Amino acid sequence: QAEFRERTGGGVGGTQWVGPLLPKDFEPPVDLRWPEYVSTPRGEEWCIPTPREGTGAGEAL
Repeated sequence: QAEFRERTGGGVGGTQWVGPLLPKDFEPPVDLRWPEYVSTPRGEEWCIPTPREGTGAGEAL
């Protein structure tokens, strides 16, 4: 707790306090998987998953 008080200048609302950077209504992208990196006899492959909603990826046509 001492480190927290020192780093924030006295805790929540202290002289060096930095409030949350995201808005209260922010919804985290919990539908994202970890990137996949695969080595096969055919070669190296990788994919970076995208969110299902809002980008058109994975949405029904």
